[in-house]
Formats: sequence, C-alpha cells, structure tokens
Amino acid sequence: REQRLLSRTRQSSQPTNTSSTCSTPCITSEGYHRYQNQYRMSYAKYLGATLLGGAVAGGIYYSQKMASPYPIVATCDVGPKGKPCHGGAERPGEGCYGTVTFEQTSADSCKISWDITGCGPGKHGFHIHEKADFSDGCMSAGPHYNPHGKTHGGPDDEERHAGDLGNIVGDASGASKGSMVDHLVKLEGPYSVIGRSVMVHADEDDLGRGDHSEPGVNGKTSKTTGNAGARIACGEIKLK
Repeated sequence: REQRLLSRTRQSSQPTNTSSTCSTPCITSEGYHRYQNQYRMSYAKYLGATLLGGAVAGGIYYSQKMASPYPIVATCDVGPKGKPCHGGAERPGEGCYGTVTFEQTSADSCKISWDITGCGPGKHGFHIHEKADFSDGCMSAGPHYNPHGKTHGGPDDEERHAGDLGNIVGDASGASKGSMVDHLVKLEGPYSVIGRSVMVHADEDDLGRGDHSEPGVNGKTSKTTGNAGARIACGEIKLK
C-alpha cells in the first residue's frame, strides 16, 4: 500500500503546495509522510497487543499448571496395636509391620502401595478405618471409613465403603508387597483420609459376599466387616 501511494506522489507533474488544493485526487508529500507515521504507529500497537496477549495467555497457563495440587503424598506406618516400627528400627517383637504409601494423582485417582511383613501367608483384609485412635490398640480405631453410608463390598464394587480396599496377599514368609489404584480414597477435601487409619486383618475379607446372618458377630457380618477377623496391625495416615 505504501508503494502505491509513493507511485501516485511521483506522478504529480507540479511540486506540491500546502496552501493550494488539488483539482484531481492526489496526496501531498506531507500527507504521505503523516500517513506513513500513522501506519507504523498502528502496526507497533498491533504487534505490542499481540505479544502482550500471548504473554498473558502463557502466564495463565503456567499459573494453572503451578496451581495443581497433585500429586499429594501420604504415608502410614502400621504395627500391632498402632505402634509401628519407625525408621527401620529393630522391632519390639513378633507381629505385622510395614508401610503404606498413598499418592493422589488426580481428583479421582489415588495409588496405594504397601510393603508389609509378618502378616502371615494368604489373604488379609485391608481397610481404611474411621479414626486413628489407638488408646485401646487397633480396637479403638472405629469401623471402616464410610462417609457415604454404604454397605461393605470390594474395591471394584459400586456399593462399598470408601475404606474398603479388599485384601493383600502374604507369601509363604508372611510378607506382602504390591499396589492398587482407587477412585474413592482422597487425600484432600471433605472426604480426605488424612488423620484416619490403615488396618490389616488376620483373615480374608469376603468382600460382602459371605454370611451376614448375625451382624456384629465375626464370621456372620459380611456386609459390615467382610468377616475379616482380628485387627493385627494399624497406623495413622499422615501427609508426607
């Protein structure tokens, strides 16, 4: 566009005079330079606005990324009567000891890993309980964590307690190590399990599919406890 205007200016046969008017459409040298300056200013403003907009958008994206709370990590050291063996120290006696790690990676996904010894061979009920009160050992830790008022089930069931994590499996030496991903366990918000307890049981959890003929009586209370038996290890869930 600047080239066309310059060509029109050169085609003028007479020198321009700011005090006279053109009889045919024309542009004076002064007008051309004024237009050129305005064009450059407009382009500079456009370029500045584009760069600023990009910087603002980038800043918002970066802030959103930085504002993400995930991952959130918590740990739980378990032991008989809620008295875990910390820091790899020598155990005070026989029993079930170990560490459970929670890592929440999104609003609906929490990885739960465990490394436990002394629980005995076979399957053992594995739950989150309501409290971390160990004044009477693991017995005072309350029932399964159940904020939604459900009946007991397995970790893959729609009808289940939030604290129902199924079973861990001890090998021939009584050790168990593994991991799972759960969508109900939270480390944030109103249903956070922080400050609650992990419980390891002596028997297999029947996942709510067993005898429920006498609720409250072990072996006949499937839809409450999964008939998982005695509480052999527990500990408090704490943010790392």
